[in-house]
Amino acid sequence: MDPSRADPLANSRNVILGLLLALAAASWVLLIWQQADAHMGMTMASPTMGMSAPLFLMIWVVMMVAMMFPTAAPMILTFHRVQASKRQRGQAFVATWVFVAAYMAVWTLSGVAAYAGALAAEAIAAYATLSAAAAARIGGAILLAAGLYQLTPLKDVCLSKCRTPISFIMTSWREGTGGALRMGLLHGSYCLGCCWLLFVVLFPLGVMNVAAMAVITLLVFAEKTLPWGRPVVRAAAGALIAYGLLILAAPQVLPTFMEGMGAAAEATSSSIDPEYRFDVVEARPAGPGKTIVTVRVVQVPADKTVEGAIVREARTNMGPAGMAEMTGKVTPLPPDRSGIYPFLIEADMAGKWELTLEMEMQGGSHTVRGAVTYNISS
Repeated sequence: MDPSRADPLANSRNVILGLLLALAAASWVLLIWQQADAHMGMTMASPTMGMSAPLFLMIWVVMMVAMMFPTAAPMILTFHRVQASKRQRGQAFVATWVFVAAYMAVWTLSGVAAYAGALAAEAIAAYATLSAAAAARIGGAILLAAGLYQLTPLKDVCLSKCRTPISFIMTSWREGTGGALRMGLLHGSYCLGCCWLLFVVLFPLGVMNVAAMAVITLLVFAEKTLPWGRPVVRAAAGALIAYGLLILAAPQVLPTFMEGMGAAAEATSSSIDPEYRFDVVEARPAGPGKTIVTVRVVQVPADKTVEGAIVREARTNMGPAGMAEMTGKVTPLPPDRSGIYPFLIEADMAGKWELTLEMEMQGGSHTVRGAVTYNISS
């Protein structure tokens, strides 16, 4: 007799494992493609990466599938085996995916919290106008906190539940589909309690930093499944603490360190008409996701500020950072003094931006186009 036919439990187990690994592999491919498409801009970006809440949450869920399905597979397969011993095969299969869905619901809710925290961090940073070194040192403090958390009793309790699947299932067992839902939520909560700060460190390291994701995935897998998982916990704690202290001392070693972030505008200008020059007078934060950029138009031969020009078109994007597809909203503001043209920029992502202008000179004699670059701080 064909062994595969004789053991239906093994067949369904292999199907579940195959689906988990296939979903994880597809998610890794998507993340690698996303990072390659974004070049370095994503890792150098603000915590929200300039994304809306739905888009951020979608990327977050893809990250969790890629990173947590391989590490949760032993628990999921053990749950399925126990379900299959108590129920019909079809019911056990459905209940297992209810367990998985509940587990992912916990991580999805953690993404909502992560996005809210990222928005708060951006708002605080915008008002504080943090320098690149100060922002990096905050990242170092987060790494330090993650290392210390590795050594706490809460981490140990949560990890114990994750390391012993059969013990967790026997002590937390609930019958039926509702029971699978409740158990999935409970296991997701323990898993979150075990790993949450390891995911928080992705913000200073770069949310789309695939190398950092891979290291964290291997670390979580080793902690949960290997016989020497607890020494791995202590080793990771030491590495995180050491790296955090290093960043506090030398912030430029953080991958997301951006020289010049939070400084006043770093102005360069260009103009199609060589008789005119566009200069940045000031670039300052004006609230969360808002920057006021003030521009002066100069008539080059006379070195004279041009007054009374009319803004016909204004647009901005992250072309200087290699992300021209990342755009923001530009609103011309009333000039507060003669010859100075202020613009309200609404854009969330930190980094170097370009403001392109088309201005009609006084009297409508001709139109001049030009551009300036400026920095948006996180």
